[in-house]
Amino acid sequence: MPVEPHPVRHGAAIIVVVALIGALLGACATSSNSGTEYTHAMETLLARAFEPKLTAEQAHCAAPKIAGIVGTSGFHAHNLTPTNVSDAKAISDLHLDLDAAHAASVVSALFDCINLGSITVTAAQAASPTVHVDAAAQHCLAVQLSADPDFRAAFVADFTSDSAASAKGGLALLRAFGTCKVLLFDEAAYTDAMSSVFAQQNALSVTDVQAKCLAAGFVHVLTVARLERNGITPNNIADSTAIAAVRAQLSTAEVDQVGALFATCIDLRTTLRTVFASQLASTHPTAAFIDCVATHAANDPQLRSLIARTLLGDTSADLASLGVRLGAQYRTQCG
Repeated sequence: MPVEPHPVRHGAAIIVVVALIGALLGACATSSNSGTEYTHAMETLLARAFEPKLTAEQAHCAAPKIAGIVGTSGFHAHNLTPTNVSDAKAISDLHLDLDAAHAASVVSALFDCINLGSITVTAAQAASPTVHVDAAAQHCLAVQLSADPDFRAAFVADFTSDSAASAKGGLALLRAFGTCKVLLFDEAAYTDAMSSVFAQQNALSVTDVQAKCLAAGFVHVLTVARLERNGITPNNIADSTAIAAVRAQLSTAEVDQVGALFATCIDLRTTLRTVFASQLASTHPTAAFIDCVATHAANDPQLRSLIARTLLGDTSADLASLGVRLGAQYRTQCG
């Protein structure tokens, strides 16, 4: 399961859970004498070798299931003894030997016995004290994660080298946190990311201060909860494909709020005057004509809506038609 390159709180949770299951699956490949000995060894491993620690009940529940899936012959085939199994430090990547069916069975056993949602939350809180999760949210996470097929598949993928499914698991985790209103990022993180997007775009020339203003308003309208619920992080917020999913959830009023930012954060008339002068240079327009067009455009809420929709990843034909229609309208108005 991939870890976000940004220093986010849920990354540590994913590492802990994956390390836990990876070691468990390695332990599944152990060798020795009786199935009972392997079960006891597995229980010892589960109960003491990982953070956050499992309860005795969780270890007691999962150990016989995992040992039974692997079977004594499976342990023997890897020359592993019960002693090896109970020693977490001696277990390597033997889980890679599991086929998809056995990996899926082990993961099912873990989900049956262990509240992975709770473990993930505990790890996230340990990694960052700014992540606060009450009992209701913890229950919500457990339900969401257990029911999400992408999340389950990602655990299986960690031991079958299915990188595509593993990538989906990270987004599944983010969706669960968003749905349960456990925010892993704050507005500041998204604002910083969007400030760079606005500062680097070529359509409108903006200062760093203006970029910050646009970014802060943009994130405030979309909300952190909505962004995270759609699997959008500060690292991929510039992806128009990701943003397009959020656009469909915005009301007309919210789209208009995004458009209004271009009237409050920047001098839109001056900015458009520069844009139009460049775009229309081949036709040798007069300064008065450029100023007229820029004035009408800056005062037109439809133009601001067009900018907002474009920013939100809208590539529909009607948006292109709107741009053409507005251009013709401004030319007519300015003679």
